[in-house]
Amino acid sequence: YFDGTGDYLTTPDSTGYDFTGDFTVETWVYTAAGAGIAGRMANSAGGWEFNIGAYGTMIPAFQTWFAWLLHGTAIIANEWTHIAISRSGTTLSMFQNGVRTSTATDSTNLSDTPSITMRIGCKGDLTGPLTGYLSNFRIVKGTAVYDPTQSTCTIPTAPLTAITNTQLLLSATNAGIVDVSTENDVETVGNAQVSTGTVKFSKSIYFDGSSSNLLIPYIAGRTDLFSGDFTVEMWVYPTAGNKDIWYQSTSFGMDISSTPVFNFYIDNVSPRITSSTVSLNAWYHLAISRVSGVVTAYVNGVSQGTYSYAGVCGGTSNINIGGPTPFFVGYIEDIRFTRGIGRYTVNFTPPTSALPSQ
Repeated sequence: YFDGTGDYLTTPDSTGYDFTGDFTVETWVYTAAGAGIAGRMANSAGGWEFNIGAYGTMIPAFQTWFAWLLHGTAIIANEWTHIAISRSGTTLSMFQNGVRTSTATDSTNLSDTPSITMRIGCKGDLTGPLTGYLSNFRIVKGTAVYDPTQSTCTIPTAPLTAITNTQLLLSATNAGIVDVSTENDVETVGNAQVSTGTVKFSKSIYFDGSSSNLLIPYIAGRTDLFSGDFTVEMWVYPTAGNKDIWYQSTSFGMDISSTPVFNFYIDNVSPRITSSTVSLNAWYHLAISRVSGVVTAYVNGVSQGTYSYAGVCGGTSNINIGGPTPFFVGYIEDIRFTRGIGRYTVNFTPPTSALPSQ
């Protein structure tokens, strides 16, 4: 997933991306706007670039610094499209969902000069960031996986594999931090990462306090969870005070002070709910639950206070875990946002195992 505001992947320069003969570049793409897909093209001789929209709105294209070699037909927004560029001998073609949409005679040596890092999710010069998804991006040097002389090809019906001559294959199968409800894309910002060292159950997320947080982009009807009953809960292991734990807009979330105590705040309702003094370097279950306009904050299942507030919380802001400022230092595990259900109305025993996805 690429959010269109500077996300991209890089891989070091390699002769495996220099196309001196047969080759294939392919991917599945899901987007609503034109953008760069991949490239390694400097502002000089050689190199290549694969993008959508540079030739025309939502039209995939393949180019070198010297010329547009191929352009296809407009893809359908917000649908998965398989696109492949394949060269055999001097015949170069583009296929979209198994149909050849463009062909050319070409034997160009597509080697970048000077060498430049391969970039995926934007153009070769870091412009045109992609907003959307890529899956099974593969580069094969020395093989035309799809016969460019034919008018059709068989599109993949299963994940791609590292066939002979594969130089790069992005399967996207090893994400460490995911939303198991499959409702949201979770961006890791900075150095936020999985930890197996300090955990409550099996794995936690480590935040180093230096520009590291999780970001869940605002999506209407999905992340604006807080217009009625709701629950926000998580296990938290702070190693320093004066840090944001969870933040959505300037007045909705949790933090830990230097005292240290946990603060729970909901929009402009004052005063905040403040916990009794807690210890650093220890696990705590934190929860905010609203039922019929009554908000209760809990630490380790014990109420820290209540007040009445039935307004919409959080507005249209992104959800941030571990930031954005001041950035959290420590570990967080089992983060769950529940829409429409206030799970806790009285003191309770905190979960004794990892939460299910329901």
